[in-house]
This record gives sequence, C-alpha cells and structure tokens, in this order.
Amino acid sequence: MKPTTVCYIYRPPVNNTPESIITALNHRQIDINAFIARAIEKIANHEQKTCLYHFYIEQCSYKDIAQITDFDLKKVKSALQHGKRTLQNTIIALIKQLDNI
Repeated sequence: MKPTTVCYIYRPPVNNTPESIITALNHRQIDINAFIARAIEKIANHEQKTCLYHFYIEQCSYKDIAQITDFDLKKVKSALQHGKRTLQNTIIALIKQLDNI
C-alpha cells in the first residue's frame, strides 16, 4: 500500500475587517477592483449600488456623487454608510463561495 500524501493550501481566515478581506483576495490572486465591481453588482438597493459604484470604481467624492446622482449629500452619506456594510457582507459571501469551488 502506497503512503498517502496530504497537501494543505493555506487560506487566511476571512473575518469582517477590511484588511482581512484584502489579504484573502490577494492570497487568492484575484483582481480586487474587478471583484469589488462584481460584488457591487449583486447589491439589490439601487441607491447604495449607485453610490458605491461612483465611490469605489469611479473614485468620486461625496459631493461629486451628489451632483452626478441628484441625491442630496445626506442621502449619499447614508447610502454609502449602509452600502459599505452590505458590500462587506457580499464580498465575504463571494470569498466563501470561492473556497467551495
């Protein structure tokens, strides 16, 4: 009987810190910008999705987002605050899906 060789691939644990998420994506050699764009697309709330797109992909300021979207500044801040939480959870779920592949 031949001995069995076991090979473990180190995958850093994913928790809810942005640093942990970035480390997990880098370790898997994933294009972070494309991955974030994919995660933003999965967000259901239109206001959050729009604000997150302009903030992360287009790298617009809060004031620029307000002008582009015709949202008032308070609405932009609120959408980004809630959207960042949603985006974080979406990214973690997508990373976990990668682990199951």
